[in-house]
Amino acid sequence: MEMKSSPTRCLLYTITFFLNREGLQGKNMMLTCTFLLSLLMFQRISIAAMNEPFPMGYSMLNFGTILQENSISGRQSWIPAGFAEDTILFSLSSAYTNFYSAMDNLRDKDFHQIALGFFLNIKKIDVKGSGIFFNALGIYQENKGFLSVGTSIIPYVKFSIEVEFYHIGLTRNNKASENLFTGGLSFWLPLKYISLSLSSKNIYFTDASQYGFKQPFSLSLGLHTNSHRFGAQGILMTIKPKTDGKISMYIGEELLIHPNVAINFAVSCKPLMISFGISFALRDHGIYSSFVHHPVLGWSQGIGMEYVRSY
Repeated sequence: MEMKSSPTRCLLYTITFFLNREGLQGKNMMLTCTFLLSLLMFQRISIAAMNEPFPMGYSMLNFGTILQENSISGRQSWIPAGFAEDTILFSLSSAYTNFYSAMDNLRDKDFHQIALGFFLNIKKIDVKGSGIFFNALGIYQENKGFLSVGTSIIPYVKFSIEVEFYHIGLTRNNKASENLFTGGLSFWLPLKYISLSLSSKNIYFTDASQYGFKQPFSLSLGLHTNSHRFGAQGILMTIKPKTDGKISMYIGEELLIHPNVAINFAVSCKPLMISFGISFALRDHGIYSSFVHHPVLGWSQGIGMEYVRSY
């Protein structure tokens, strides 16, 4: 690992802050420093909190393997607009994630993420927008603006274009921060019993002035069953050509125990994680709660909701 990379410096600045902070001594200081150093070892890119090691929102329940264009999974405001049902007029979404609460004495510290967004359908054009805000201990932050425009004007396939703006760095040191613009392209192919998804992201419009802030280009390919009387299943594969672990696999299950209630669970490799949760979907609103276990960073919890208006 190169010590000149930005995330390394950012975390070292953070550790230095804690070392000089009054009231953080002994075991608490050691645990905090250990946690931050583990990020250097296991999460090698700075914007990992928003995209890694697991997705947020409803996708946190099943690692994004359950994806249906006419359900709460496809209407999430922070995923491509091409994955949404175009007969919906608009929807509002929100999600909250509390990270790594089982890290011993760090369980009462503040590692959280909040997302707010919307989905809007204008004839054959779908628009999604969201703001995502991550904060670690009040010192490190990641803010993201997301915009996706999709269309179904091409028969049998939907596609969308994504634009993302990131502001990443320490809250108390403007020099240890970066602004980035990235883009992506997504496709959705609905078939009789399954649907296929293809999504690319982290295509940079502006390059990072410091290498460590760049998220590697990734390509995701998914196979998602259409909803049936028992629920739905899905498999997702993510390829990052420029990283050591080039391929990650995710397998998920949605078990429908009531027409409006579903239990989700999923497993992933690289890293090995498990997730589970429950969702309630009614005619014009929905709510869900999820839990994810990471082998190094412990448990994280999430909750979210949506409001939907149809034509």
